Amino acid sequence: MDTTRDCLVGEALDVIFSWGVPRGKMTKKAKRESIKRIKEELKELQHAVDNNDPVEELDGLADIVFVTLDYAYRAGLPIEEGLAMVNFSNASKILVGDELDNTEDDFANLEAKGKEGLHVVRVNYEGFEDAIPTGCILDRTGKVQKPLKFVEPMREQLFVTPETEAE
Repeated sequence: MDTTRDCLVGEALDVIFSWGVPRGKMTKKAKRESIKRIKEELKELQHAVDNNDPVEELDGLADIVFVTLDYAYRAGLPIEEGLAMVNFSNASKILVGDELDNTEDDFANLEAKGKEGLHVVRVNYEGFEDAIPTGCILDRTGKVQKPLKFVEPMREQLFVTPETEAE
């Protein structure tokens, strides 16, 4: 998968790289500490949301992204490629335009898999009437469901090496 380093993810990884941090040498203890930092940043984000503070919301989100990228870099995970793959896959869950009104086959497929309480939720673009309508299918618990057009991310491919291919 072709990705570009001309993105904010690449810039953040370059900063982490500039510290001389070894890639792929993260211990379990270090992973637990990073997860703790991510949870702390999530609490700060929640506090900002509760206090209707958009400046702190932005700061919290940026901190979460940076701490998460630091984790991925130090753990040796192919985060740029993984993000591209998962973003593409997640976007395939979104219904666009006429797809919002043509979900019979999706519902039949999901119901056959035991999904209940299916309904389409449209994004509210109030004030942006020229926006293309989008939405998704939710089940009774509010979990986003995968329509027939869903593209499964092949994350395992990111970990294939010549050695694992030979197995």
